[in-house]
Amino acid sequence: MVDPGAVAFLVCVSACGVSPAEQMRIGAGKQLLKAGHAVGDVEELTQLRLEVEHYLRGKRDRATTQAMLDEAAARPWFAHAYLPPSLPDPGAWADMDFDPEPILARVSCPVLAFYGETDEWMPIEESISAWRKAEGEGHPLDDLTVMRLDGTDHLPTFGGQPDPEAISPLYTATLTGWINDRFGPTSS
Repeated sequence: MVDPGAVAFLVCVSACGVSPAEQMRIGAGKQLLKAGHAVGDVEELTQLRLEVEHYLRGKRDRATTQAMLDEAAARPWFAHAYLPPSLPDPGAWADMDFDPEPILARVSCPVLAFYGETDEWMPIEESISAWRKAEGEGHPLDDLTVMRLDGTDHLPTFGGQPDPEAISPLYTATLTGWINDRFGPTSS
């Protein structure tokens, strides 16, 4: 375990403020829309993911849930569902209901959180809201900066490219300025 006093600051890129299950429901839905599927398809996928989640929690039987999955596998959108064609054993996704808010509420160092305006995986508003709750009365977090990056997605790059040349200049300038403001000038 890390000594909280040993952490000088956090810089987060696309830090999720909701459970992994919720994040995947939202992210998979965004992937369907990005692939050109209709809102109705996203609603079907969301319902299917909820049913699979219930099964993984031990609240649905395997046969019924597998039949739903088999039916959905024939749908054109299933390739973007991020679900296996066969169900794993219940409990296979042990952290699917992990709530990050209590952890965020314990952060006591300065935080710089970046979010791409068109992030194709993260629920941006909900994640920023989780940080804002952590910043609320009675919590140790008192230095939170949230930066939304126009033209970027899940990475702080244009077009989601994993290329340093595509990094948003606003990301670089904000990061450098933020560190300089809190800890003194940095060398480039």
